[in-house]
Amino acid sequence: MGVSYVVRVGPYIELSNLSVDSKKDIMACLNKSCPEITKPASGKFCANCGDKLSHAELTKKNKLRSSQILEDYIKDFKFYDHDAGDGSYYFYSRERMYEMDFGEVANITPDGIKEDLIKFTRDFKDTITRLEEVFGENHVTVSYGIVTIVC
Repeated sequence: MGVSYVVRVGPYIELSNLSVDSKKDIMACLNKSCPEITKPASGKFCANCGDKLSHAELTKKNKLRSSQILEDYIKDFKFYDHDAGDGSYYFYSRERMYEMDFGEVANITPDGIKEDLIKFTRDFKDTITRLEEVFGENHVTVSYGIVTIVC
């Protein structure tokens, strides 16, 4: 069995610190002195303090999968996705990244980087805007760099 290393150089979209809230209606004890407060419970009364259970809304933070973001929000399959595992996600264009072979040298210049970023931002403006609307501008960054993947 072998390992495949892929190195790509170019512009990409980074989404950082993402999670989505899911809300669920539950029955729970709302007695502030009860250690079971707001924990999901069944029945009519709290097993710990005896107070009547009430309806409550439980909010849970869920981590997203990069493939879910690609399918649900980017909706443009000209992108590869990479989940960094720390709440950051990277999306890079299949057409805009330079795939490098082992030992290959890339001629990367400041002017070339600037030009690539301008083209990338222009070509994927709708995608970038949609991500900013959904996740907030402070979570969406367009950058230029090296993305490595081990398969």
